[in-house]
Amino acid sequence: MIIHCFIDGQRISASERRQGIWFAGIWAVLIFLTGCRPEVPASNEVTVFAASSLQPAMEEVADAFRAEHGLHVQLNFAASGVLAEQILAGGIADIFLSANEHCVEQLVMQGVAVKNSVKRLMSNSMVIVAHESTDWKLDSVEDLDDIPFRYLVIGDPCFVPAGSYVRRFFQTVSVAADGASLWDSIEGRVCPTSDLRRVLALVESDRSVVGVVYATDALKSQGTRVIHHMDYPNARVDYFRVTVQERAAAMGNRDAVETFTTFLAGETSSKIFERLGFVLPEETK
Repeated sequence: MIIHCFIDGQRISASERRQGIWFAGIWAVLIFLTGCRPEVPASNEVTVFAASSLQPAMEEVADAFRAEHGLHVQLNFAASGVLAEQILAGGIADIFLSANEHCVEQLVMQGVAVKNSVKRLMSNSMVIVAHESTDWKLDSVEDLDDIPFRYLVIGDPCFVPAGSYVRRFFQTVSVAADGASLWDSIEGRVCPTSDLRRVLALVESDRSVVGVVYATDALKSQGTRVIHHMDYPNARVDYFRVTVQERAAAMGNRDAVETFTTFLAGETSSKIFERLGFVLPEETK
């Protein structure tokens, strides 16, 4: 089982696991109580719901788009599962950028997203990080259990795509003759958190823990060091773009949405994504 624990006095508990669901529920409650939807965006505004790990990149993309086209992009960042729940609850979005393909599939199945608009935009890899003061190093992920760490901090596998990828990948890594996986070996020391920012914060504040985050997040951290790059095909995280069903037509901003969709796949955006550590599909290079 995944345990609850304290790190530097901060409790990582099952309540954090429910945090994303709680935020999604708030949207539904607000809509029910007010009897109306949030304010409709102007026709020259595009609303994008994007996975948290895309925040620095998408903020740059939005600024570049506004400078080139004079159109505003409203950004909403959260875990992909949270954003999908918000959209299903009536949250207004024109485009959804998800780090979880299952979330996109669910929106398509519910008739909320346009099936033929789904596209894989880019990929991200994951890295294992430790406090900058440690001298830990891993030649392979199989050696992780040999490091004397106290806890392994990851995104909650039940709601954070990165955490789900980590658990699934570790379950495929065999570390014992009887077939036991790496996940079986370290599960008792795994601490789930609500998002990867918290993972980094905990590793930065406690040299006895290690964490798994996106490579792009590790580039921004000043207090951690990468001890292993998980450059394995089945440890890759893909990001998907999908257009929310009929939203643009209802809002009167269809032209703005189409313009931004084209810009998102264009050279300016691609250069931003690559500079910040994302890997683009071969066909877009």
